[in-house]
Amino acid sequence: MAVYTGGKFRSCYGPLGAAMPGIFINYRRDDAPGVAGRLYDHLARKFSRGSLFIDVDAIKPGLDFVKQLDSQVSQCDALLAIIGPHWLTAADSKGKRRLDDTHDYVRIEIAPRR
Repeated sequence: MAVYTGGKFRSCYGPLGAAMPGIFINYRRDDAPGVAGRLYDHLARKFSRGSLFIDVDAIKPGLDFVKQLDSQVSQCDALLAIIGPHWLTAADSKGKRRLDDTHDYVRIEIAPRR
């Protein structure tokens, strides 16, 4: 997990050597990428990039994707969910609402941890 010390997040490492973020930014790529990117850039001016997690691109290849998402989210200090105009109604190719899909990454990231 990331540790907040003296106004800064210090990035730590979790299982399998994956970096643990202090701030996890959750968003739908097709709904609010510009907003999420600008927020990331703004936060990167205040916090180290190592303490920010914005995208699936931050997960190292070869690691279990869902386990890494769960680990990143469960150990972050703050989760920011960017909810754009189509966040709730985003649909898959069959017209089914993506948020209702148990394999939807946005849903996985914001689901309550037990």
